[in-house]
Amino acid sequence: MPKISFLAATPSLYEVEDPPVPAKQTMPKWYKEIPAERIPEDSRLRPIPRNRATVKKCLPYMDALTTGYMITVPQDILVKNIDGKPFSFWDVRRYERESEGNQHEVPIFDLDLPKSRTEGIPVPEGYYPIPWRLEVYPVIKTPPGYSVLITHPFNRYELPYLTVTGVLDTDKFHSTLAVTVYLKENFEGIIERGTPVAQVFPFKREDWEHELLPAMTEKEHRKERFKLKSKLLRSYQTQFWTKKTYN
Repeated sequence: MPKISFLAATPSLYEVEDPPVPAKQTMPKWYKEIPAERIPEDSRLRPIPRNRATVKKCLPYMDALTTGYMITVPQDILVKNIDGKPFSFWDVRRYERESEGNQHEVPIFDLDLPKSRTEGIPVPEGYYPIPWRLEVYPVIKTPPGYSVLITHPFNRYELPYLTVTGVLDTDKFHSTLAVTVYLKENFEGIIERGTPVAQVFPFKREDWEHELLPAMTEKEHRKERFKLKSKLLRSYQTQFWTKKTYN
């Protein structure tokens, strides 16, 4: 089984900050509170159990939430609007050793300067135009031939930021990590320690090519449709789904 490794940037870092964890450990409260079924208003006309299922029973949706590993915010960060501009504040200062006896303070959450770095990139609607940088510091290592997708936590649209996506060849490149995010406009409040900020999905690098095929025949379509509909409960789970493990 392939193994992904998360290394602290300094020997004592994980003694005070949380390392990345399997994404399944960061399931949001709102997802847990969604009922597995809701009875539709026309339930007498649509009595099939499948019609009552909510997103809680949608395994593709759940798979997205639990895939890979999650990098979380290392400590509470207060975001405050002052004169129409966002500022960030935190209590625990972090230092990085450049050489023996020489340390300098590293900001945890700050503007992603210089501005030229992201100039020309379309800004997501509803977010401040200048991205912010969250220093999270895991060094990621994967086996030969494996890379990682680092992206906004899947399906987590309630978060007060939008994380920029990137792909790293972490079998060759080993460096501390900073996550770039766009803050929601007019957001004020505390981004709490442990809030997911980036989902890490390891994948094997392979060369692909694509092909264009004609549509399925009516017979093939009916066969596939019948297989899906032949079971009233957990059809996808019992006939198609494959369990994924990230520990």
